[in-house]
Amino acid sequence: MRVCARFRLSLVAILLACLWLLSACAFRPLLSGAQVRPDAISPNADGQDDVTLIEYTIGRAANVSIYFEDAQGKRYYFRNGERRSRGDYGVYWGGVTNEPEAREVEGGQMLVPSHVLPDGEYRWVIEAVDDGGRTDRAEGKITLQNADNALPELRNFTVMPQEFTPNQDGIRDRVSIGYYLMKDAERVEVYLKPLNPGAGEELLRYPIAEDPTKSVSETGKAGYHGYNYDGGVDNNAEPPPDGDYAIYADAEDKVGNRVVVSSTLTINEG
Repeated sequence: MRVCARFRLSLVAILLACLWLLSACAFRPLLSGAQVRPDAISPNADGQDDVTLIEYTIGRAANVSIYFEDAQGKRYYFRNGERRSRGDYGVYWGGVTNEPEAREVEGGQMLVPSHVLPDGEYRWVIEAVDDGGRTDRAEGKITLQNADNALPELRNFTVMPQEFTPNQDGIRDRVSIGYYLMKDAERVEVYLKPLNPGAGEELLRYPIAEDPTKSVSETGKAGYHGYNYDGGVDNNAEPPPDGDYAIYADAEDKVGNRVVVSSTLTINEG
């Protein structure tokens, strides 16, 4: 009987401890310690005040958004409903919004996956929503000045011919690719991806190297760039399988302005 009594007392103690822990979690602030410093940045890759540090603490599991609003109330997301567990967080922000948008350029349309916001004062907001729908938020002001928001535009992107037969018969054995890069870029990539990827092919890509003899400017520098694509057969490599492909040119500068242009290419008789 004494053993049973002791067991009951231990069980009660454990239950009380669990209740205390649950209540402690319930009363812990969902969002606390939010701060953004410095509150003025100049995101132009000159090495001075290019970024600000965003810090906050999450009291329990929640979906967290970080966004900025301009004077007209337009919202620009940096993080949008991303899952966070309990803990302290810190992330650097260099004035970039990650919401893709399409823009018209000379020779077609380009996708802008990210770009630096224009100069001005913005309201920053950190918002957390827990699994019960309860919301907590913090906000403040930040100023952007001397921001480099010029895009590394890729104009007049051409792919000729758009049907490619890499069988070394002398007919449509090579593809000429070209574009004008309007600003120096930190990274430029040209690659193929299956237009209708099968299972496990979503991340598959075939890189295409620039041909210096076809380019007017050095790789990554503003000016005309050319590619002479043979599917790899000149180096005794297997070309990509026959089928329809999207061909992309992707450029990004030092501060996070990024653009992507695309066309299509069909491979037959590879």
